[in-house]
Amino acid sequence: TFINNGDTDVPLLIKIYGPCTNPKLLNATTGEYIRLNYILRDSDVVEISTENNNKYVLLNGTNIFNLIDLNTVFFKLTMGENEVKFTADQGQESAKLEIKWREQFVTV
Repeated sequence: TFINNGDTDVPLLIKIYGPCTNPKLLNATTGEYIRLNYILRDSDVVEISTENNNKYVLLNGTNIFNLIDLNTVFFKLTMGENEVKFTADQGQESAKLEIKWREQFVTV
């Protein structure tokens, strides 16, 4: 469970380190998910940004946006608690996941 204490939904920077097959990150709070249709090797690193006007999917620094599942939603953490789950068709236990975000606050 991740907690966004900010005043607005916030984008994520996600890194997935292989090996695994078809990794999926689900925000169980909203039902939205990001899924990659790809077999990651031991040395592979996928970086995903859900930031408005800067969404990207990189595999070892190369654009692979075309390998994202068509039903993917580049979700943000909503305000409050977010239950986020990582799964994969294979290799879920051996993959490593890193998620970063920065809380944002509305000021006047």
